Amino acid sequence: MKKIQCEACGSVDLVFQDGFLVCRSCGTKYLITGIESPQKAKNYRVLARRAYKEKDYTNAKRYYENLLADNPDDWEAYCYSKLSNVNMSNEKNMHDNLVAFNNSVKTIVELIYKSSKDPAELRKTVEDVNKDIMATSKYLYDKSDDYEYDYDFSLLDYDEIDDEKADKWEKSLNKVNDIKFQTCMMVAQWNNNIRDQCEDIELGLEKSFFIENYKQLVEQLTFIGRYEKVNLQKTIKDLLDYIHTEEPDWKVY
Repeated sequence: MKKIQCEACGSVDLVFQDGFLVCRSCGTKYLITGIESPQKAKNYRVLARRAYKEKDYTNAKRYYENLLADNPDDWEAYCYSKLSNVNMSNEKNMHDNLVAFNNSVKTIVELIYKSSKDPAELRKTVEDVNKDIMATSKYLYDKSDDYEYDYDFSLLDYDEIDDEKADKWEKSLNKVNDIKFQTCMMVAQWNNNIRDQCEDIELGLEKSFFIENYKQLVEQLTFIGRYEKVNLQKTIKDLLDYIHTEEPDWKVY
């Protein structure tokens, strides 16, 4: 990957600070406001990838959106601006950000498949993006536990239960479950769209690719406290029908 150099002193030790790219050696600040040349586009991509890798999602989103404004069909910019946005989520907006991402998955997959006619290149892209989507789904699934109202009923007699606190706990649990369900939908939408595209283009994806994705999906669904939104048995049956193999050694409890 090409490194960005400070134009003032030649150093490659640059960091993000308060919306600027700052040279640690001489202190020169750079504000990138638009793509004016192919070289600047390359710099944007370098900055975006670096920021995403360092989990600086605010700057990753900014640089990817600049790339996207220059080229709306840039699959990487479209996908990772969306992933950056959902990784920045907090308690107030996580559910809505997940819904927005899930609604964009079909477009992400279509743009990926339009980006190259080389099956090997497409397979590598799909595998790389898959890792980031699966990791984001698991991260947000776990993070949502922080939003549950902590009220230990086991320490109380029935007559001592505070109805107001109990109601607050129930509402928080419903909200957490709704978030968790959307993290599961992230995996399901991605997997289903990849499978649909694979019917048209042979990528050579191994069955293990889909098995591992479905395994994470079912494991996450299993621990959602409310099940009426999803049929676990149908999910498992669809998995087994697709992979045409014996029942895997993992179970749903």
